[in-house]
Amino acid sequence: MKKIALFPVQKSNAALARHCDMLENCQVIPILAPAHASMQGKDLSALDGGNPAGIVMRADLAEAIEDCDLLYLDDSRFLPNDEIYEECRKLAENRDIEVIYGRTLFERLGLYDEEEERIEWKAAGFYESEQLVFIDVPIISVFTMGNENDQGNVELSLRRFFLNKGYRVSQIGTQEYSTLFGFQAMPHFLFADMDGKRKRLMFNQYVRQIVKEEKPDLLIIGVPEAVMKYNNQIPAGMGDVPCIVQDAVQSDIGVLCTCYQPYTEEYFKELSLFGRYRLSCEINYFHISNSMIINDEDYHGRLEHLPLDSAFVVTHMHDGICSQCGFEIFNSFDEASAQSAFQRMEEDLTENYEVLQGGD
Repeated sequence: MKKIALFPVQKSNAALARHCDMLENCQVIPILAPAHASMQGKDLSALDGGNPAGIVMRADLAEAIEDCDLLYLDDSRFLPNDEIYEECRKLAENRDIEVIYGRTLFERLGLYDEEEERIEWKAAGFYESEQLVFIDVPIISVFTMGNENDQGNVELSLRRFFLNKGYRVSQIGTQEYSTLFGFQAMPHFLFADMDGKRKRLMFNQYVRQIVKEEKPDLLIIGVPEAVMKYNNQIPAGMGDVPCIVQDAVQSDIGVLCTCYQPYTEEYFKELSLFGRYRLSCEINYFHISNSMIINDEDYHGRLEHLPLDSAFVVTHMHDGICSQCGFEIFNSFDEASAQSAFQRMEEDLTENYEVLQGGD
């Protein structure tokens, strides 16, 4: 059995461990950052708020990766210094362990060569087209309001549902670990210092090539970065990347991952309209994550989250929301909630397409 070490395990990447049964003959070992060492021995659910996963988290980095075949290193604000990453790289090198880096960590450590990637993409012909081509396949786009909203879990849960239904699924993931599950990676040029029009044309060609080669019944796109700024102190990318992605492709269904809080129907209506006019994709599905924002005046420039469990979220996420509002509000860690939302997505797609090939 292949062993994959995940360091540091955190809410934004815990889905890799939770869904490891979707990896062929693989075991994922989640390793905690030193700041979270007190959680050693606890189940993964203590981190992501889902049902018990039967996966124990560890804090003994050197020992935990001893027999591993692959090390997935991810960026974390709980590791402000780069020395521990260098230590991990040396441990992996000495033990002949392959290393995969999360995208933002890849950039943080200066491992990304933008000019080299420009040359590679130009050689591949992605600079040639000056027109957007229509992507003739149903598309579900998964958006987020921030990094702590369980977007990775939604992407993998969607994949599991539609694969189990017998559909051929192509997928582009927000996380680099997505490639381990058979996803395509989100291309780095989207985050490069490049003209926005060129990014749109290139991403359109990138998606076209995936669909041409894989011939899927359905394409699921995990759209990285928040769809809008949180406030002037926390701009969060200003929603640029989601706009680029959605200008390049036409999505049929939009799913927005957001934190738990008491919502009103009017709030969801405003977000749905925002999706229609800003992202060219009306959003009718809202995933409520196992966390809520608890910022106060002492946390300028950074969001702080309170972890919640899915049982609490599912119990309260419909409070004050009419059952006939037309929006599907769900939590991906609760099977009944997720299945209801995903089934409705399938129904929406089959109603809008004469034939959705490959299903039951």
